Amino acid sequence: MRSLTTRSHVLLSLPCALMLTSCLGPSAEWMLQPVEADRRLGAKVSRQVNEQIGIVDDPELTSYLAALGQRLTSHIEHQRFDYRFQIVDQKEPNAFAAPGGYIYVTSAPGRGKV
Repeated sequence: MRSLTTRSHVLLSLPCALMLTSCLGPSAEWMLQPVEADRRLGAKVSRQVNEQIGIVDDPELTSYLAALGQRLTSHIEHQRFDYRFQIVDQKEPNAFAAPGGYIYVTSAPGRGKV
């Protein structure tokens, strides 16, 4: 895994995070939490991620991630959110999602540049 470039890392991690956001589909459980409550909670989590982990300031890579993420989320039938894609400053290759459409992919420094 050490030879993966940053783009490869994004390509591998993003689908995993997206699966977390859409795995329930439009079932009853999926609708239990009101959309606005998810958005508020997601905004709160987003602030915490920004403060505690940090967001990578790389406009080119962030733009690439957003374009890729939008292509993938365009296939979700019941979109409840405007999805936001950000890169967090962590060394371990990973991705995670927060309520309200917030999706994060780690930067995995040392894996190559765009």
